[in-house]
Amino acid sequence: MDEDVRIFLKQDDEFHKYLYLRTDKEFSFNLLQNNIGHYNRLRLLTCTENRVVSSSILEHKAMVELFQKKDKAALKKAVREHVMKVDSDKQELKSKYPELFEGENKTNELAENIFTRDFLSQLK
Repeated sequence: MDEDVRIFLKQDDEFHKYLYLRTDKEFSFNLLQNNIGHYNRLRLLTCTENRVVSSSILEHKAMVELFQKKDKAALKKAVREHVMKVDSDKQELKSKYPELFEGENKTNELAENIFTRDFLSQLK
């Protein structure tokens, strides 16, 4: 199964890359690829469940159909729902594997405060 998941994720990446290239968003795709490590770990964990892979494949097929029909509004909605699904998947993973998310709140707190923290006051 592990190899099947990795093959699926590689094909999933190719599908998403194709969409970015077809819409002249190669820069955006490259930017995302350079900053996607944590997201890829979540994808790997969620894809160990067959329902997630099956659902993703169905969503991709629907997106291709909408793309072919040139239904921009429906395609935009479908893509947004597809991409945002990782948030609900993440919550499910947190419940199932809490040890994998230890320290995440601290990291989020640091990220949220990075622009408001007075770093100069911490200098000695």
